[in-house]
Amino acid sequence: CILIFEMIMGMPPSFLFVQIHFNMFFFHVNIFFVISGFLFEQKQTRYSKEGFPGYLKGKFKRIFVPYYVSTVLFSLAILTAAQIPRLADMVVHMNYKVKGIFAILTDPLWYHDPLFRSLWFSWCLFWYFMIAWFFRPKGLFRGKTILIVFGLSYVLNVLALSINDLGLFHVGYIWLKLIKYYQYFYLGQYLYSRFRGKLPISDRILILSVLGAAIVIIKKFSGVTFHNTILMHVVGQAESLIFAMSVMVLLLNVAMRIRGVLRGHMVCIGNSSYAIYLLNSPWIIPVIAVIMNKLGAGMIAAVLVMYLCGVYLSILLETIFKRILRICYENYKIA
Repeated sequence: CILIFEMIMGMPPSFLFVQIHFNMFFFHVNIFFVISGFLFEQKQTRYSKEGFPGYLKGKFKRIFVPYYVSTVLFSLAILTAAQIPRLADMVVHMNYKVKGIFAILTDPLWYHDPLFRSLWFSWCLFWYFMIAWFFRPKGLFRGKTILIVFGLSYVLNVLALSINDLGLFHVGYIWLKLIKYYQYFYLGQYLYSRFRGKLPISDRILILSVLGAAIVIIKKFSGVTFHNTILMHVVGQAESLIFAMSVMVLLLNVAMRIRGVLRGHMVCIGNSSYAIYLLNSPWIIPVIAVIMNKLGAGMIAAVLVMYLCGVYLSILLETIFKRILRICYENYKIA
């Protein structure tokens, strides 16, 4: 529930209603990748029985197809709106690029020139699952290996960001994401392989996590900045990593303590988390945010309404879509 709330608030224009907004404090993506890697390892037996063709088909159908359909539908909506005089000005005002049919159908395949960037998670997740299937040498999930993966990811991310800022070369947006977040997917694989779902969180780890998060927050609010491009990214990426890992430990500790409370509610939201992610941006949240802005709603009211609509309207729409698809599929079989 916490991660879903944080995800919704992290989507533009949700954060327009939040007075304090720092990208590095949005940690839901990191943890969602950890969960994905964890679940991949948990389901290894089933995946092995399916074989790669069945595995590829399942991931393509559950991850890539919803991403592709959502992206194409939104691009078609922009194309249609651009042909209507009353809506054309809005398209221009919001800086949406009007694409041709060929670009609409092909660009999402390699995440080229997206009209909205929020679905990069799906594209990366699909390829992380493909990497995970092939990249599994014996002894992969050891303490030294996880440190190497995190260290390599950190160095490559700092280099890529610095190269972009210095104008030496352009590393694309989606490649920056692939480099930065693979370590978290791998961490999820490591945690399951090492601990088999029983994650020990000692008091020492909790204290270090609190201190790590506190230091990063204090540093952020202190206003200290670095003018050297490379040093700025070295410190910035270290802060982001420390904060994400610290919050992940703290949230895991909270989840383990309250998992018996509101269990049904959390399971319902967890089962629909991907639908909530796909439907909120650019569909639900922008519309709700505009309505709240027109009504002059205060920050607390707007955040509450956006969360409730973002979660429960998504679950309702998912249920309706599934029933429609089930009816269509059954009628197709009968025909």
